[in-house]
Amino acid sequence: MSMTELQRIGQQIQQRRKALGLTQTELAMLCDLSINGISNIEQGKTDVRWGTLMKIGEILGFQIQLQWSEL
Repeated sequence: MSMTELQRIGQQIQQRRKALGLTQTELAMLCDLSINGISNIEQGKTDVRWGTLMKIGEILGFQIQLQWSEL
């Protein structure tokens, strides 16, 4: 995933988490991730596995979709 896409996904995760009134700590516990891991995902600083995105999306109540393009 490109950095721009990671940042966009991270922003959406952060917005949804806040809308649900969850802290990063609470989301990390629900996802079985570290607080730093959630922070890095929200900031688009780390490449994240598809399974992790699916789990976060399930907990936050939305689907994460990626846009594929040809090289």
